[in-house]
Amino acid sequence: MRCLIVVAKVGLLLASFAAIVFNGFSQNLLDVDYQTYNLFVQGKYDSLKIIGNEYIKRGDDFYFLRMRLGMIYYQEKNYEVAQQHFERAYQFNDADSVLQEYLYFTYLFTNQPESANILLCKSSISLQQKLNYRPSGIRQITIGGGYLTTNNDHNFAAKDILQQNAYAEGYFSGKAIFGRLEIQSVHNKGLRMFHAIQCFSTTTLGRTIAPTFHYAQTGNNLNIQYNGMLSYAFNRGWKTYLGAGFYRQTYSLYQFETTNPVSPDTFPKTKVFYQGFWSDCFAGVFGVSKRLPYCAPLLEIAVANFNQKLFLQGETSITYFPLGNTHFYGTTTFTLIKQDSLNQFVISQSIGGKITNKLWYEINGSYGNHQNYLAAMGFLTYNTLGIVRSTIGFDLRYYLNRFIINLLYRFQLREGNYFQVTRENIIQRPNFNFNNHIFSISITWKL
Repeated sequence: MRCLIVVAKVGLLLASFAAIVFNGFSQNLLDVDYQTYNLFVQGKYDSLKIIGNEYIKRGDDFYFLRMRLGMIYYQEKNYEVAQQHFERAYQFNDADSVLQEYLYFTYLFTNQPESANILLCKSSISLQQKLNYRPSGIRQITIGGGYLTTNNDHNFAAKDILQQNAYAEGYFSGKAIFGRLEIQSVHNKGLRMFHAIQCFSTTTLGRTIAPTFHYAQTGNNLNIQYNGMLSYAFNRGWKTYLGAGFYRQTYSLYQFETTNPVSPDTFPKTKVFYQGFWSDCFAGVFGVSKRLPYCAPLLEIAVANFNQKLFLQGETSITYFPLGNTHFYGTTTFTLIKQDSLNQFVISQSIGGKITNKLWYEINGSYGNHQNYLAAMGFLTYNTLGIVRSTIGFDLRYYLNRFIINLLYRFQLREGNYFQVTRENIIQRPNFNFNNHIFSISITWKL
């Protein structure tokens, strides 16, 4: 990158000289060019920023001035402002390969890979070869897995859930093991495709109890999830995406066979089976975002039919970069989930940034009724046993050449309930809280 800066400085000197020789500037612009160039080579960057921006406000706007200002902000790592100047310079002269390279990296450093790819497809062949440009193909592959641990099933293994009632039944989630494979590819400039398949092996403790009998059994269930998404980046920072998800949920429930139609209390005449069931669910997601200076707002709608119920979801979020780069960023999200006549709200917040050149972090949390919540454009779902009420966690990402190693931890506060029938034949559902701890590791290979 230091070599690129030196080349740019020499190029600006030669270009300015050529402009003077061929009388391409008015006398006024020549004076502005001469003054700002001297400030640039003397390293008086603060003065140049003040004077240069004043000249632009009064209409003295030209390629060399924009390039000098862009390079100053670039060196200060304020890539948001550098991008504005480089884009304006690109309008004056889109054939300069040095400018193209600067603009390409400002897009990358402000989390705009689609814009970087669109720019590079229109750049010179030599620059494309230098930056290893490929118009289409797989860009990255991610594999990962993790473990969820909880004391929920252990606590309820011996707890009295009958409590002097006529009958009680409950299902209590236990540990889980999961794995994930994700593939991202690029097609036709701004078009990207995402595919992800995830598998979850979960355990559930089922208990049914009455004064005359007590059954308890642990079941293992395999859940499968597939998500696909298309995103397309337009000019001027607009981007839209369309995604779909398939979710096969498996679960275990007690089934009774009895000659007594009133109650399963007659143990000698009752058979109890802990049987596995499954259901297929689907989801669709559509979103639109607009990249603005220092921020990127997003609007999203989703529909799904988890647990055989149709629900709608609306979400708005904004990601912001207050320092003008990704070294410190945040995302705030508000979500409304409408299911039957019930409205659920979830608010999420994440903050991340750079620790060292290779080590990055992100802290995140959410609060609200997460039942059947579609997060991360449907790639993360909360169609789980026990309602998630709040989460908090952190990620650590380590960059090693073409590999990214991501370590993840999540703490979840959940709410569950079980089923009771009183001796007066009144149904009630006592609630309880429990905690989950999720640990995960993934490796991304950037191609």
